[in-house]
This record gives sequence, structure tokens and C-alpha cells, in this order.
Amino acid sequence: MRPSTADPAAEAPARTRRRGEELKQAIFAAVMEELRTTGYANLTMESVAAAAGTGKSALYRRWPDKEAMLRDALRGTLPDPDEVPRTGDTRTDLVALLGFLQSVFNDTSGTLFQAVASEAGTDTGFMRTLVNDHVVAPCKVRIREVLSASPTQADTPAGDLDLLAEVGPAMLTHRCLTGEAAIPDAYVADVVDVVLTRLAGG
Repeated sequence: MRPSTADPAAEAPARTRRRGEELKQAIFAAVMEELRTTGYANLTMESVAAAAGTGKSALYRRWPDKEAMLRDALRGTLPDPDEVPRTGDTRTDLVALLGFLQSVFNDTSGTLFQAVASEAGTDTGFMRTLVNDHVVAPCKVRIREVLSASPTQADTPAGDLDLLAEVGPAMLTHRCLTGEAAIPDAYVADVVDVVLTRLAGG
């Protein structure tokens, strides 16, 4: 019998060795995909490594556990509300800031917020805290700054401004968590014009 001349190793496609920023971005993309498909509770370092096409050691060289990896993945993939341009016009700036949240919700197809919803009832609340710290809370701060700078709100008590700043993010978050389709621009405009403007007495 003639020995096979085929070399399985030679026939297998060569695996591209990625390093540095390229590998990190592949890992971050895998984190988001695993959140979408399996949820936070079932996400593991092993599943992310497999989805990214790399070994677990590549992850553990960078992060001690999945929580640290998730923090960096969010920092590396989510936009920064501080980068939203401010014009000084109250309506324009409110629409822009809620548009920031809209883009996060739409671009991740609700991944982050579905992960938060699936964590309801657990002891840690890690994802709820993470999403709030990196997305929702910074947006509320910027919205409050816009409202407090508005001439129509000069006499509004600080506590009332705090509550007003929560309304828009709460409405968009609720829409996302309840499984609605992508948030349209018209909905963002209505939240500002129909809800915030009337509540603020503008």
C-alpha cells in the first residue's frame, strides 16, 4: 500500500498570528458577540477565546478575569459622551446626547441591555453597574449640565434638574430592554420635544 503523501498539517489553512491592537480588537468583538448570544452569566474566558480565534493564555496575559476583560471591552468599544459636541442650544444638545445613547443601543443591537435584563435577580449586579458607569450615568451628567445652562431653568431647584436628567435615558433604556426594534430618530426627538420640554416648562 502506498503511503499517503498528503500532510494534514500542510493542508490546514495557516492560522494568522495576531498581536497587539489587532488581537485586542478581535477579543473585544468576541466579548460583545458572546454577550449577545449567551448572556453575561454564560460568558467565559474560554468562550471568548474560542470566538476570537485565540488561546486562553492570550486573554489571561491581559486580564485576570472576565469582569476586568468586560470593563476594558466596554471602554474600547463604546463611544464617549464627552465627545458629543455642544452648541449651547438646549434642544440641539439634548437631542445630541440622547442620540449618543440611541447609537449605543442600536449599534449593539441591545446587547448590553439584554445582558443587564438577564442578570436581574442575581447577586452581583455586575453588568448593571458596568453599563450604568460607562454609558447611562455619564449621559445623565451631561444632560443635567445642558438643562442647568438653559435660561428657562435658571430658577429650577437642583433636585428637579436631577430628576429631569434621568427621564430621557430611562425612556430609551426601557425601550431597549423591552425588546423594541432599533430606536428611531423620531422617538429621540419626541422624548425631547414632547416629554422633556413639557416637564421642564420650556
